[in-house]
Amino acid sequence: MKNATLKSSDLIEYYGAALEKYLENTDILVVVILDENLAVQNYNKPFRKLIYDRSSFKRVKIDDIQGQTILNFLMPESQTIFNFQKDCFIKSKLNFSVSGSPAISISCYIFRINNITLIIGEQITLTDINFMDKMSQLNNEMANMVREIQHKNREIQQNNLAIEQKNSALAQKNLEIQQKNLELEQKNVDLEKAWSEIKTLTGIIPICMHCKKIRDDQGYWNQVETYISQHSDAQFSHGICPKCIKKYYSEYM
Repeated sequence: MKNATLKSSDLIEYYGAALEKYLENTDILVVVILDENLAVQNYNKPFRKLIYDRSSFKRVKIDDIQGQTILNFLMPESQTIFNFQKDCFIKSKLNFSVSGSPAISISCYIFRINNITLIIGEQITLTDINFMDKMSQLNNEMANMVREIQHKNREIQQNNLAIEQKNSALAQKNLEIQQKNLELEQKNVDLEKAWSEIKTLTGIIPICMHCKKIRDDQGYWNQVETYISQHSDAQFSHGICPKCIKKYYSEYM
């Protein structure tokens, strides 16, 4: 069996329904059918998406595409391509733009048969205008990101400065607390030393009701000043009161 080259007529004859379904649902090829006045009679989804998505603020509605001349969707340099007078087959690039939006260039096949024009867009390419528009958009996004990062950095620096100030204040407070603790420790040492030097007399002390001698724990009677000196740090300095002077030394008064 010989390998036969597949012809277009065979595709249409045997696979016409499949080709029709493909052209209706493809996301790759742009298909548009124009009448004798170049008005849009029919189109597929990629063409509708191309026109609708490129329209400024969606001024062109999906229902408004049909019936409009194809020239309304083309840049001026692409409109002159349709100045043909007879049936023809042209391969060219069409620059589509709506309401002043950046253009998209599509490599197209244009068929003219019996005043009916068929446009099949083969490949979408970015024009310089579209590229610059994308670059401008990216630059704006980058500038916004840089401004946001700078703003965040300023906030972080301010927060760090506030934290440093708080840490400095806390360090000063810690120094003051340490100084107070040292003072308290010194006072505690002084108090302990004072308490160690203090001797107190407690309990019931037996004392003679006449001579005022005091009995110690061993049963010995001691002079008051002797007993107190032995049981405390008190020291006595002898003197004489006015009553005793009068009683015992009246001849010297």
